[in-house]
Amino acid sequence: MMSTAIKDKCANIHHFYQPKNMYDLCSKLEIPIVQADLIKWRSFLQFHYNQYIIHLNDQSEYKETAIAKEIGHFFLHSHTTQFKISSTSISLTKHQKAEGILFATLLITDDAMYHLSSFNTKNARGQS
Repeated sequence: MMSTAIKDKCANIHHFYQPKNMYDLCSKLEIPIVQADLIKWRSFLQFHYNQYIIHLNDQSEYKETAIAKEIGHFFLHSHTTQFKISSTSISLTKHQKAEGILFATLLITDDAMYHLSSFNTKNARGQS
């Protein structure tokens, strides 16, 4: 997928869901986050009993970034044959994993820009 298409998808997510953070977005998407010691994995997305689940390493330092990457796999790759066969983002290709990282970067950047522009608009009108 082209980076402009990923950027547009992130912008659409912010426009439609208006999340406060990645935990809020998961709540709105009805994707539970399960934290555990995943040893070598920071996070992964799983489809289990008709439910997407994000598994998050409770020892991970950058949890929102890891969640954003798995949300990226949800939007970009959950429909692919490779994901459907394995039911997890662990088996995705290097290219698909790179797309997930790009998605996370753009999603978090757009999130920060959205809140900054909202803050600046409110301040310009004298609101708090």
